[in-house]
This record gives sequence, structure tokens and C-alpha cells, in this order.
Amino acid sequence: YPPYLFENGQPVKIPGNTRQDFGCSPRGPESPANREKRRDREGKAVYSQDLFDRKIVEFIHQHKDKPFFLYHPSQLPHGPISIPEIAPELRHIEGLSDFEKEYASMVLRLDRTVGLIYQTLAELKLLDDTILVFVSDNGHALYYVEEGRCSGSNADREGRPFDNVFYHYTSARAGDVFDGNNGMSGCKLSSLEGGTRVPYIIRWPAGCRQAGQTSDHLLANYDFMATMAELLGIPLPSWKDGLSFLNVLRGETQPCHDFVVFAGVEGPALVTPDGWKLRYATAQRLFQLFHLPEDPQENENLAADHPQKVRELAQKLLRACDGNMYHGTAENHKALRLDEYLSGLGPEDTFPAHPPRGPQPRPRERRQPSA
Repeated sequence: YPPYLFENGQPVKIPGNTRQDFGCSPRGPESPANREKRRDREGKAVYSQDLFDRKIVEFIHQHKDKPFFLYHPSQLPHGPISIPEIAPELRHIEGLSDFEKEYASMVLRLDRTVGLIYQTLAELKLLDDTILVFVSDNGHALYYVEEGRCSGSNADREGRPFDNVFYHYTSARAGDVFDGNNGMSGCKLSSLEGGTRVPYIIRWPAGCRQAGQTSDHLLANYDFMATMAELLGIPLPSWKDGLSFLNVLRGETQPCHDFVVFAGVEGPALVTPDGWKLRYATAQRLFQLFHLPEDPQENENLAADHPQKVRELAQKLLRACDGNMYHGTAENHKALRLDEYLSGLGPEDTFPAHPPRGPQPRPRERRQPSA
């Protein structure tokens, strides 16, 4: 419920939205005080998603006679939970608390926006000439923590902490009634599959070979730009990270990444097209190796059984992290510059994960911004 939004770089006031905190709901577990504040309607006249929906429809109508690109990074269903009311179709469902129904209503509200885009394109007879892409930026996050129900992503319902190295978060352990990570381990921010694997849904009647098909082609979100560039015939620089998957959409074979690297609060990880996944836990200085086709929950560490595979993937992972595994964590400020790190390596150092022990170079002074 923002008091203003920006349109083409200019602030636009939203009449009736007067809350300086943008009507943001309180974070943290459900409580009577949080519930009261969340449902207080004073100064919350206009739900911002309603404005976005209107602008989306206007944009499509304005550009219906020429090619256009519409990007809508929806705020739904990101927390903290905030929705004008529980969706009518959810009000009488048993097995959900009101807090969980509010979250589910946010998901349905996002679904309504997707349906609105689809309907608008259909009405303008643009549906068959438009590529629709639905994708998320990260895995599931728990915003509906509530005593006696969902314990959240930090500890299980008995209070045992999740370290996501030796004891993984799962929906069952946390009491997530929605199973938001679809049975995988880990949540948002984790390098486990539940934190990194996301839905990637594409509708393209003119290009896709057949509706309802799935693919196990390894890709990352940054491959989207390369794919659109190939489709439009736009050259990209050779140093780009993305790889086009255009031929995959057309039902043809296409080379994919040799591996994809991503960061996590526990440390970085790497996954290969054939399902080998290497994780490095910076706190424990531990490599974990999983084979996802046989172990999608990442329960069985195979590092001791496949030392050569660990060594092979560890070298690739370290190289991708510029010589320091801390670059793949939220603690990358602890990492030395690569040249400082490499200068301390000896002939036996093939893939050390951290800066060399001993005296560390003093950090360079940072200049204060001038007035």
C-alpha cells in the first residue's frame, strides 16, 4: 500500500495510501498484535497489485499493433503477508489457519494477474503470437510461521535448528502445509535444491513443438536474455554468461552449460547436466556430493565414494568463485582479492577453499565520499 510509486522515473502519489511504512505487515511469527496491525485498513486504500494490473492491460492495448516486451516482476507472493482479504474460495477450507489462508490468497492473486495477461492477449487476438514466460527468482520462503503449525526455515517443530549441511530443512520437519519446495530440501537463500530450483514455464504456440512437454535441459535464469537475443537475431558479446535454449523450445537438441554455479548461505554449489551436485559448506570446510536423479532430497553424501569426482568439480567450483569459496556466500566481504590469495599458494595447493593461513594482507583503506 505505497503512498507513491514511480512511473517513467517520476513519483506518482496514490490517493488514500498514507502509511509511511507503505502499509507493510509486521514480520515474524503470527500473534494477536501482528494480526491486528495487518488487518488495520487505515491509510491502506489501494493495493499496489491492482495498480500494476491496470498498467499491464493499458500497456498491452497501447502496443498491440507492434512488437513489445513486457516484464512484470511481481511482488506476490513475497512476504510479509499482506492481502486485502482472504479469497472467497479459501474462507471455508478446513485444515488451514487464517494466516495460511492469507498467504494462499496472495498466491491466488498472482494467479489472477497471470490470467488477466492471458485474457487480454486473447481478446486482442495476440495469444498465438506472444511468448509467455513464468519463472521465479529463488526457492520457497516461509512467511506464515505460527505456533503449533509452521516453525519456519530456521528450526523444526521441536526446536532443532536446521544447519542445511547435516540437518536439512524439509516441509515435513517444519510443518509447511503447502510443501512449498515440492519435497526438496532447503528454502530460499540455501544452495540446496529447495532454494535454487524454480518453475520455468513457457507458452509459445508458434515455436514450441507440443503443449505440455517438459525438459531436463540444465539452464539458469540468465539464459533467458541469450535465448531472446538468438530469436531476434541480436549478437551478444563472447564473454556473456548465458546460453540460448531456443532450440530446446523447438524440440531440438542444443548444448547446455557444462555446469551451473550458485551461492548460498552455507556456501557455493555446482550442478552438472547429468545431475551431479557439489556443495561446499564454508563453516564446516566440508564438500558434499549428491547425485540428484537418485537423491533429489540430497540426503546421501557420496563424497567419500567418489573422491575424483569431488576433485574435478571442486576445481571448477573454486575457479568460478575466483579462487575463494567465500565468494559464493553472503560473507564474501571476508574474501581476499584473487591476486592476494593466489600469491600465497604453493605447488601443492590445487583447490584450497579459503585464503592461506598465517598473516593476512591488511585491507586497503576505503576513501570516504567527498561532500
